[in-house]
Amino acid sequence: MTTFKQRRIAFFLTLILCTTIFPFNTIAVEEDYDLIDVIDSVVSSESNVITSTAAKDKAIVIVPGILGSSLRRSDTKEQVWLNIYAGELELNEDGSSKYPIESVDYDHFGANNTYRTLYTELSNAYKDNFDIIFFDYDWRMSNTEAAAKLASELSSYTTVVLVAHSMGGLVCSQFISSSTANRNKTAALITIGTPYVGSAKCINVMYDGKLIFVSDLNIPLYTNTVKMVCKNSFAAYQLLPTSRYYSITGAFPLSVNGTNYSTAEAQLKNTAWGKKKDDSVKSQFATASSFHSGLYKGSKHVTDYYASTVPVYRIAATGVDTITTVKLTSTYAFDDVVVQNSGDGTVLTKSAGLGTPTYSYSGVDHTALVSNNAVITRIKNLISTSTGVTATSSTTPCEATDQNNTVEWTADQYENMENLRGWVVGMDNRRIQITCNMDTVLYC
Repeated sequence: MTTFKQRRIAFFLTLILCTTIFPFNTIAVEEDYDLIDVIDSVVSSESNVITSTAAKDKAIVIVPGILGSSLRRSDTKEQVWLNIYAGELELNEDGSSKYPIESVDYDHFGANNTYRTLYTELSNAYKDNFDIIFFDYDWRMSNTEAAAKLASELSSYTTVVLVAHSMGGLVCSQFISSSTANRNKTAALITIGTPYVGSAKCINVMYDGKLIFVSDLNIPLYTNTVKMVCKNSFAAYQLLPTSRYYSITGAFPLSVNGTNYSTAEAQLKNTAWGKKKDDSVKSQFATASSFHSGLYKGSKHVTDYYASTVPVYRIAATGVDTITTVKLTSTYAFDDVVVQNSGDGTVLTKSAGLGTPTYSYSGVDHTALVSNNAVITRIKNLISTSTGVTATSSTTPCEATDQNNTVEWTADQYENMENLRGWVVGMDNRRIQITCNMDTVLYC
């Protein structure tokens, strides 16, 4: 048992460490958790990332979608997504990165804290039996590359449950397709709003950059960045309507000068963003076509073909206006869209279900699917059914208190820190939860 003096010294040492890693303008605290034994936190000052070592041989893995992982410069360690340096995400015409960029997991919650609720709920329910992993990856690159990274990071586990949102489901489909070893360790694949046959919305994004990740990102700084990145991104092309879009959804993905097309690729090659400066067609089209073709065994998608080995559950939403068809002019400029109330605002229900979804929820938009209580309850039930591990009930720390009710520390509070419980609020308003045993440090 440490003395109060030892705890106080440990606390100030941690403040010094935090001000080095997270340069604060102010430090605020919410009264919630004991600030005890802070010196035991596992923080990498070089990488600015909370690091942990695999403690178990089983893992539940959250695989986010496009825009869902934080990205930074690998040389300077400066965060570029989400940050004012987002312009540094620019890609060359061949899909290569103009700057040295890497993905990073700062807090297990993904970019803009989109996966905070999902991660925290799964951690509370299963952390005694599983490592809970947020899989970060460079979402600009091909999903084949992301799947290879996923396989490498999960190589030490004997059992994994994959919980994949949006494009993350394509990454996991490739992971399953890649090897028998990957399939044998996968107890279940749960996909949430995955565009198995693509999304017409993603054609629209090439013109306006408004890929609905979270609504407050649809501002000029980020829409311009998304448009700039997507026009050369391998992953973005892999989200475009595939050759099976029409047969699965029943909708035409593209209309040009009043003529409907059941497949979009041939026409999209004529767009300004689909061509290089020398007027040749970008190779991203061929890469996307090859990627999706590789996910089929004959007429069966790999998630169906290997269903006897890997149980797959497809979660979708409906009742939200979703683009089914994008209309272009005769010069392939954007004209208009056709919208139907049959998706989650980004992905059509039938695309997310590869026909008919296993479970469908009405009125939930694409991003909200990963924080919806009913959806998360379903995910936990599926995990328990697939693994035989019962979820435990516990309070979600981030939702146990009003996160906006912050106060600056006073001298008296420092003196009474023995019993103080709180969140340190630092750079970019990220809240650093310091727990009593410091096994983890979480941000909200």
